[in-house]
Amino acid sequence: IQTMLASDIKIEWCRLQAAAGFNEIEVTSFVPPSVIPQFADAAEVLAAANGIENLRPSVLVPNLNGGIRALDHGARKITMVLSASEQHNLSNVRKSTDASIAEFGELVAERGRRTLADDVEISCALATAFGCSIQGKVPESRVYDIAAELIALGADELNIADTVGYANPVQVRRMFAELAGQAGNVPLAAHFHDTRAMGVANVFAALESGITWLQVVWIVVAMVAARNAAMSFNRLADQRFDAENPRTAARELPAGRLSRSAVWTLLILLCALFVLAAFQL
Repeated sequence: IQTMLASDIKIEWCRLQAAAGFNEIEVTSFVPPSVIPQFADAAEVLAAANGIENLRPSVLVPNLNGGIRALDHGARKITMVLSASEQHNLSNVRKSTDASIAEFGELVAERGRRTLADDVEISCALATAFGCSIQGKVPESRVYDIAAELIALGADELNIADTVGYANPVQVRRMFAELAGQAGNVPLAAHFHDTRAMGVANVFAALESGITWLQVVWIVVAMVAARNAAMSFNRLADQRFDAENPRTAARELPAGRLSRSAVWTLLILLCALFVLAAFQL
């Protein structure tokens, strides 16, 4: 990426999204600026986002060093990403999946040493949980084993990610049913891609499986105003619908259906992305 997005633009975008009804946004990532210069302003963006009313900012980290930097700069929610696919994890962070799991445990322990357990939530995003473009098939048993380890280490949330878009609705229902039994009171989230035009179907399968937190990435498309999209889509994305948990309480999702405006917004976004992809080809 040749053009660097100014920090004030990122912060204003967060303000607009919060005003549109999003109560949690992953605002930045604590990665080495030498690797991804766009995140050189991570501390500045997080500080500003922490001051936005009715917003719980979260940050993404790839390893223990990033997690410690996030703690140092006042993060209230930290999501560490690691891959169920061994080959993907080696490619992404140059260490084994088991090594990343160990670092996640060290991050949770560091939070405890700082007596921040009540103030900082530590989540884990389990990437390539449904398949990998490098390794190929990822055994479901491996995903379940990793999830169990992360829960035992003290994960406050698990985000099960279809990083490369290989999932299908049957697989989504089966895996989330198993994971829900393991997770107990630990919230589960879902993250899907539309690589094989299964994204929407997988979202519905996750909702039918009882998943109530969906992570969505917003891409600015000229045809759709981001703020209007957020307002119509906020029942589907980045919300948690647990009325009995004050920390995660949010709007109630109508049982078994989405609003018509949310469905149309999603379809327009997908069509626009297909058009852009065609132009790139």
